[in-house]
Amino acid sequence: MIPRVLSKYVQKSGLFLYPLLQIKRRGSINPLGTYIQIEGKPARFKRSLFVLHPARLDSDFRDFEKLQLTKSPCFRDLIKVGDEKIYVYDMAAHAADYDIFLAGKYSRMSENAKARIMAYQREPLRIGQEPSSNAAYIQTYLYPQDYHEIYADLLWNGEDPNRSEGMRSMMEICELCNPPDIQKEKLVVVNNKVEVLYSLR
Repeated sequence: MIPRVLSKYVQKSGLFLYPLLQIKRRGSINPLGTYIQIEGKPARFKRSLFVLHPARLDSDFRDFEKLQLTKSPCFRDLIKVGDEKIYVYDMAAHAADYDIFLAGKYSRMSENAKARIMAYQREPLRIGQEPSSNAAYIQTYLYPQDYHEIYADLLWNGEDPNRSEGMRSMMEICELCNPPDIQKEKLVVVNNKVEVLYSLR
């Protein structure tokens, strides 16, 4: 199970939206980041996801681009910025889950979305490798009602007088993961160069 409560910000769009694109994991190929906005650029689509990759020319990446990145049913555009590529996805087919994601109510996402998210997180990067360590955390974020006691134990010891009050607050809020920070989910382009503020790595 989870060893501790995470405090560092993690890109929420990468955890909860990227898996909905049905793009398979590839060990040597990972996005530099995922974003829901590009600063100063109006989105063509009401609900967008921008996936940033280095502009690699090797055959492994070209195959992945052809068979995965541009084959997603949501794929719409490809933007080249300096040494990076931005793949643009229209999330209209996942509108309800997208809006729930923006509100930070991950436990209310559809069961279909939850199944895709967990399947992606449990998929090993390479054959024979263990699944991502994110999987255990994501499980608690999607089904928080099953993990309130565990989080309470991690945050407060049994003798701590704040434990019962903290437990009540958790049950009222329900969610165990903070809502997305829009500023940290925004891709910044400066002088035709992408500024990666928060990376998935």
